[in-house]
Amino acid sequence: MSKTFEQIKQEIEQEFIGGRYDGITATEEILTEIVGQSVDFYDTCIDDGADGEDTYVMKDCFVSKDDSVVVRIYYGNVTEEIGYVSVDNH
Repeated sequence: MSKTFEQIKQEIEQEFIGGRYDGITATEEILTEIVGQSVDFYDTCIDDGADGEDTYVMKDCFVSKDDSVVVRIYYGNVTEEIGYVSVDNH
């Protein structure tokens, strides 16, 4: 049974938001399982400044093999706590 985009989006958000970022390889593996096809890392950057323990909000970007799902994970550079996940359907 194939998942809808909304089901994929909801699973990704539930899996990551509020958790700790475990790095590129672990994230690719989890996303690949949820999406049902290979998902690869393609970019990282500082997205914004932050207050408190974190100095910056980092953004790591991933895309599915067929370019249909793009995931951006936003997390603190010190705490590595994931505060937001953007999931887009292309």
